[in-house]
Amino acid sequence: MHKPDVTMTKLHAACIVGQLAEAQRMLADIRLFEGEAAVEHAVSSADRMGCTAFHCAAKCGSVELLRWLHAACGADALAATQSGGETALHLAAEQ
Repeated sequence: MHKPDVTMTKLHAACIVGQLAEAQRMLADIRLFEGEAAVEHAVSSADRMGCTAFHCAAKCGSVELLRWLHAACGADALAATQSGGETALHLAAEQ
């Protein structure tokens, strides 16, 4: 029986289907109510496979979402690797 990935956040889910407006709303709410450190944590949080929001956006091929995440959160999050060693840039290049 397949177990759901409980480590995937709502931000991951929005990014995996390319929902830019939803991702923007989520991060705006986090920034407003929890502060900048919480935004950085939300973007850099990885699921059980090591995928961050950047990886999810790259997998769906959403260049607009990737650009927005980069502008909103900086280049450090782009350097994160998933369990196979791929960065979001690797995944985007495969699309």
